[in-house]
Amino acid sequence: MSHEGPESLKPYDAFDLDPRTRGMRGPRSARRQLLSRVELFFLYLRPRETVHWVTLTWGFNPLVLVITDAALITVPADFTLPLERYPGPLTVQRGRRWLTGWRTRIRDHNGRLLTLTVKEEDLAELARLT
Repeated sequence: MSHEGPESLKPYDAFDLDPRTRGMRGPRSARRQLLSRVELFFLYLRPRETVHWVTLTWGFNPLVLVITDAALITVPADFTLPLERYPGPLTVQRGRRWLTGWRTRIRDHNGRLLTLTVKEEDLAELARLT
């Protein structure tokens, strides 16, 4: 039986393209289970960037997504930030891994404008996950 079009257009190949599952062996159902786990969303933000908050319901898990013109990345849900220090999502300078704290202004889900400083140890921990 011949395929119409290249092999890469088969639906399950999307899992092979995902960096979290690329090169994994085993049944596709196991890889789907890995991709379907709940995740937290963080952004790489540039200074003076406009932040818009959008609430999205995905299954039974409500997510709050931050929409900007910067790239959206995902971090596993077992990575937790000390919430007493970070009232909003963790923001990191796009394309760079700073070893010092980085200050940025964000608008939280209540509309308050906040100045956030990312601590050195938390920035290094996030850099290891991404």
